[in-house]
Amino acid sequence: MAAARVRSAGASHEGPARSHNEDAFGIVEDATAALVVVADGLGASQSGRNASDLTVETCLSSFRDRSAAPLDELAEIWWRAEHSEGGRAPRRPYTTLPIADRAGLRDRVRLLLEQRVPDALGDVAVLEGEARVVLGIPARALERANAAIFRRAEAPDTSRQWRGHGAAAVCVIFAAGQASIAHVGDCRVSLIRRGSIEALTKEHTLVNDYANVTPALTLTPEQIAEVPTNVITRMIGMMDKVKVDTHVLPIESGDALVLASDGLWRAYSPEEIRAAVRAHGVGAAAELVKRGTVARPDHPGDNLTAVVVEIA
Repeated sequence: MAAARVRSAGASHEGPARSHNEDAFGIVEDATAALVVVADGLGASQSGRNASDLTVETCLSSFRDRSAAPLDELAEIWWRAEHSEGGRAPRRPYTTLPIADRAGLRDRVRLLLEQRVPDALGDVAVLEGEARVVLGIPARALERANAAIFRRAEAPDTSRQWRGHGAAAVCVIFAAGQASIAHVGDCRVSLIRRGSIEALTKEHTLVNDYANVTPALTLTPEQIAEVPTNVITRMIGMMDKVKVDTHVLPIESGDALVLASDGLWRAYSPEEIRAAVRAHGVGAAAELVKRGTVARPDHPGDNLTAVVVEIA
C-alpha cells in the first residue's frame, strides 16, 4: 500500500475541575499506515482510567500486530479466490484445512505482501483485500477492547475493580489514501477541509437517541432540551458485545482530523477548534488542552484530550 503521509500530536489534562484524568490517547505509525485513538474512561477514578488505558493499548497492539494478525484473514481470501466455484464458497472451508496447510498459505501471503508480485488469482485477491483488512483494524480493536473489559468485569478476581466501568473511544487508521474511523460513545472526530469543519461521528448519547425518535414520540424541542446531554447510551465494556459505528472516507492533502474526548469538544465551538488548527497545526492539540485547563462559565470542567492529524 502507498505510504500514509501524516503528522500528528496529542495532549491530555484532567481539566479545571477534576483531580484525576480518566482520558487516554495513543499514536503509532510506520512506513505504510498510522493509527490514532482517544478514549474516555467511565467509572470511579482509577477504574475509569484503567478502562481507557486498556482500550488505547488494545488499539495500538492491534496496529503493531497487523502484519501477523490479518494473515489468516488474507489467507482465507486467497483460498476462496482459488477454490470458489461459480461464485459459491469453496466446498472445503479454509478453517477446516490442516494446520500445516494454513501455515503454508500464511507464508505465501506474507511473501506476497513483501514482494507484491502476484502470479495467481488468489494473489490478486489478497492484494485487493489488503487495504480492506487494514482499514478494518479500528473496529476490530474496539471490539477486542470491549471483550477484554467485559471479561474483567465478570471474572471473580477482577469484577470488583472493573464492574460498571468502561470507556468511550474513537480510533482512526490512515492507510491506502483513506481514513477508517470506528467509534463508541461520545468521543468525536471532526474533519477540517478547505476552511470548514464537519463532525464525522455522532455521539451515542441519550439526547441524540431522543432526537432520533422525536417524530415517533412527538417530543417538542423544549422537552428534548431537558434531556441530559452527557448521558451516553453505548460504551466499551458495557455488554459482552458492542456495536461499533464505522466510517471510511478518502483523505486529501491539507486535511486535518481532530479526535477529541467530550470534555474537549464540549469546551469549544467547532469554529474555535478550526481556528486553533489553522493557527497551530498539530500543535492545536496542546494549545486547546492548555486553554481548557482554565475554568470558565461555559466550560464543562471535564478531562480534556485531543489528537490532531494533518495529511501531508
